[in-house]
Amino acid sequence: VGILGQTQSPAPSTTLAVTGSTVTNYGKNGITCSLAGITCNVTSNVVTGRGPLGVPEAAQNGIQLSSGAGGTVMTNTVTGNDYTPQTVCATGILVYLSDGVQVIGNALSANMCDLYVQSNSNTIEGNDIPAAAVYPFTVIGDSNDVSKNYVNGSPFDGVYLDGINNSLTCNRITNNAGNGIFVDAFSTAGTPNTLTDNVIAGNLVNGLDASPVTAPPPVDASNNYWGCATGANTPGCDTATGTSLLLTPALSGEPLCVACVGNGGDVDLDGVCTPVDNCPTIPNSGQGNADGDLLGDACDACPNDPANDVDGDGVCGNVDNCPVTANASQADLDSDGLGN
Repeated sequence: VGILGQTQSPAPSTTLAVTGSTVTNYGKNGITCSLAGITCNVTSNVVTGRGPLGVPEAAQNGIQLSSGAGGTVMTNTVTGNDYTPQTVCATGILVYLSDGVQVIGNALSANMCDLYVQSNSNTIEGNDIPAAAVYPFTVIGDSNDVSKNYVNGSPFDGVYLDGINNSLTCNRITNNAGNGIFVDAFSTAGTPNTLTDNVIAGNLVNGLDASPVTAPPPVDASNNYWGCATGANTPGCDTATGTSLLLTPALSGEPLCVACVGNGGDVDLDGVCTPVDNCPTIPNSGQGNADGDLLGDACDACPNDPANDVDGDGVCGNVDNCPVTANASQADLDSDGLGN
């Protein structure tokens, strides 16, 4: 294990932050937080596995929260956790029997199972899997909120879902060689899940396969965009199959909430995609930029100074009486407008 957070059970609550680390060449897991009583905030790390390992090696997991541990897994880059033969998952991010975890804004690639969540009431948002492997995105459990994720190009299914009362909204599920989304009923006879405002297009077998769900209530898959204006199972659109499935109405175009999904995301949720946002972490939908520099007014300490306090004295150049020489006190003994 590269980094391990673990408490004895029972134990007082413990909080651990793992931020900005590089984790490589580990055995089983890169970063692990396990057991109830520990909260782990795993943020902006680069975790790289050792590629397609096989027996007698163990299947690797890049980041794992399990057995009751809580916390956040956010803006990490996780790659290279693979296993041969594909008899067990090697995962990029694994959340197992830990409820209420936030998995947000991670970049995942070259993992056999990029993201695998088996627990309840989690927030899974804004994760990018642009070149998906064989089992890229799995959610098993109840009441999970799955939104603004990008799953593209798997040689098998894009998303596997099993459980009840899960919500999938504003995701982009495209160009997978199997089904875009497969909804199972292994854990429950009826599976009331809601799939709305998603882009489901270019998937070769079906955009959605809910055929295991045979008992009411139906899977609600209304108000999705299926790749053309006329809806699922029409020429040019992805197909959907299942006897307990609601497909209408359908969207005639991509919903606005998916605009940044697969296009760099929208960290500050202001409707401007992060790669072109002049304040990527502070909402500024108007992109106001009075001084014409690279920073929008909302995040510019000197919004009227294009040089942005070039002398670094904390006084913006447009009002600094010595704009290129540091003089934080602004002393001007002769009152001529030029600092001493």
